[in-house]
Amino acid sequence: MDKENQEAAKQGRDKAEEGEALMWIGNQGNQDLRANFERFKKQKVEQIKYRKYVTEQATVDRKDPLVKKRLREKFLETAKKYFGVPYAKRYFNPGEVHYDAPIFLDCCALVRQITYDMREELGFYLDRWN
Repeated sequence: MDKENQEAAKQGRDKAEEGEALMWIGNQGNQDLRANFERFKKQKVEQIKYRKYVTEQATVDRKDPLVKKRLREKFLETAKKYFGVPYAKRYFNPGEVHYDAPIFLDCCALVRQITYDMREELGFYLDRWN
């Protein structure tokens, strides 16, 4: 905190002790706490509105039969990337080609991995225990 802000903070403490309104010192200069809260509240409301708008737009788009078809096709194409991925490590012995594979996918893990890969298009992904 620079010397000017330290002095202003000290004056604010002094005024608060005298019963006057406490002023917040920030990048915007001297504003009272209520004005800062209102600004913060307005920003939060705008963020919530924007998130709601994006969610609604994604939902509207997903209702379109052509979008659904495209998502299904992409889901299948993404699944094809995992052809040849071993099912589980327990079916291989040390030294075999798939024993040290980077991933193993059973049927549930395959679906979870595909939805994770497509999380932006789908608007969700499945966590480990879903």
